[in-house]
Amino acid sequence: MKTNKLNITSRGLFKTGLSVALAASVGLATQANAAGTPSGTTILNTVTLDYSVNNINQDDVTADVDFLVGNKVDLTVTANDAAAVSVTPGATTTALAFEIQNDGNTLQDFVLSAANTAGGPVSVGSTSYTDNADMGTTFTYYLDDGDDIFDANSDTLITYVDELAPDASVTVFLVVDAPSTLSDDQYAGIQLNVTTHDGGAASSQGAETTASTGAFDRTVVQTVLADAGTDGVESTTSVYHVVSANIFIAKDVTVKSDPINGTTNPKAIPGAIVTYTIIVENRGTVDATDITISDNINAITGIKDDTVANLTVNYTGAGTVDSSATDAGLVNVTITTIASTDGTDGSGNDYLTITFDAEIE
Repeated sequence: MKTNKLNITSRGLFKTGLSVALAASVGLATQANAAGTPSGTTILNTVTLDYSVNNINQDDVTADVDFLVGNKVDLTVTANDAAAVSVTPGATTTALAFEIQNDGNTLQDFVLSAANTAGGPVSVGSTSYTDNADMGTTFTYYLDDGDDIFDANSDTLITYVDELAPDASVTVFLVVDAPSTLSDDQYAGIQLNVTTHDGGAASSQGAETTASTGAFDRTVVQTVLADAGTDGVESTTSVYHVVSANIFIAKDVTVKSDPINGTTNPKAIPGAIVTYTIIVENRGTVDATDITISDNINAITGIKDDTVANLTVNYTGAGTVDSSATDAGLVNVTITTIASTDGTDGSGNDYLTITFDAEIE
């Protein structure tokens, strides 16, 4: 074992004429890490008494004592994401990133668990959000492969961090399903809990680390829980931000003409022509894609089959529109993209209108 020698010498003259020199040397392992001397290290203290009688040097007298350095359990858990992480309803692979650091002086295992937060404010980075939604309840964890990018194919699926050395840290990704019932612009807080377990056996989860009780015993590696909660468990939160298209659709009808009144105050009588108007608007924060709008007029009791006419689609967005009235009875409109909300209401690039006529039987 590499040691440092610290020599302290005291000299004095006793009344008997016995001169005594007292020297103490302390041997301990040098350690550069911030966690301190590793647990289990033996620190040996040797005291040497050198003396003379009548100016004749005598044999040195020594005494030794040693003790074992204890286990100081300490850890830090932080969220790596600078802001809430966007997730789409129904997503199954959107990850939150966390860093776990062993601030103690012992090789440890760290067991992971998580839960939805219980509402109210929840923070990640420097921003606070209102928790108003829950993700699923089955959490999975992945050990980052070193690139700080989540990839279920290259990162390692884990339930605990195995054999984390003092002063070392790892990035862990948490993944949970996003229920399809989530709505646009909701926030879901997640709390990650990390519990310290005994290390020392690779690929085998150790027992939960507990504090030593009773008096100091220099022959035993005693444990002190020195983390913030003094319980060997530390937690932090991160946040999902639900982003989705929020599709609003409405339908209205007016009478265009009837066989008696023509276009002057027409009424909905047999033979009248009615005009249907369908309104679609994306009020969400992301684009909606692959939209299909279908209206089977032939399935409506009281409307004459195959009388759809004057089909028009008004959409100023960038998506491609394909519309048809198949056999004059089925209105079918497909659009590649309806943009996310542009801040307007009832107009703009996120707004679509469809109109067509049909005849009352």
